[in-house]
Amino acid sequence: YVRIKDERYVYTCFETEGRKKKIAELDNWGVYEIKEDPNHIFLELKSFTSEHYIVKESYQIPTCGKVSCVYVDGKKLHDNNILEVLDEILTAQYDNGTCCYLFGSNEEQENLKHFTVGYEDCPVGTDNSIYSIGKIDSKWVVIFHDDVVVNDEGDIQCTYYELNEECSNVLEESKIWDN
Repeated sequence: YVRIKDERYVYTCFETEGRKKKIAELDNWGVYEIKEDPNHIFLELKSFTSEHYIVKESYQIPTCGKVSCVYVDGKKLHDNNILEVLDEILTAQYDNGTCCYLFGSNEEQENLKHFTVGYEDCPVGTDNSIYSIGKIDSKWVVIFHDDVVVNDEGDIQCTYYELNEECSNVLEESKIWDN
C-alpha cells in the first residue's frame, strides 16, 4: 500500500481520460489527481519511467449495478443511451454464442471496440469484462473476456453473442465507430 496524507491507498487498474494536476511528491514519484475524480479516491503515481494507479483502501469499488460511466479507446462517453445499452448488455442472459477467430487486422480493429465501465457513481472505469463490441458479419455483437482464448500460435478464439435490435440501433446511431 501507499500512505498519502494519513490515507492508505492500494494498487488497482482503472480507465481514465488522464491525470489532472500534480498534488504531491512521494519518494521521487509524482502523485496526480484523476480528472474525473475531484475527491481523490483514485490517484496516479508517476515516475520518469513508469506509472501506477491507486485507490483509497477504504473505498469499495462497485463491481455491479447501474453503469455510471463508460470508456471506449481511452475516451469517456457521456451518452445516456450508451450507458443504458451497456446496462442491458451486462445484465442480459446469453445463450447460443457463435465461435470465431480474431486476427487483429486493421479492419477488425476498427469494427470491434473495447469498453470499460464503472458502476454506481464510480468516477472511473473499473470493469473490463467486455472484450469488445462491434459488428461481425453485419451483426452487432458483444464478446466477453471470459469467452476469449489465445492459443499457442497467437490466434484469438472467442465466442460472440448477437445483440438485440434495440441495442443494435443505439450502437449504430452512436457514431463510436465513425472514423
